[in-house]
Amino acid sequence: MKSGCVKIKVAYIVGSLNVGEAERFVIDLCSIQKQSKMKPTIISLGSPDDIIVGESRVNNIPVASYDGGS
Repeated sequence: MKSGCVKIKVAYIVGSLNVGEAERFVIDLCSIQKQSKMKPTIISLGSPDDIIVGESRVNNIPVASYDGGS
């Protein structure tokens, strides 16, 4: 495999994906990184039904949600 084809995997862990400045920043950052040599993923400790989860999926940003049932 050519070194120019290698994608760097990055994971961002956030408390939730409800509407907020930090959550918006993570989505925007991941969108920009997808255009470069990075493969971002978001790990959310919130609900899979959080508002911005759908937006991340529309932008093809993988999201794993681990809601502790709180």
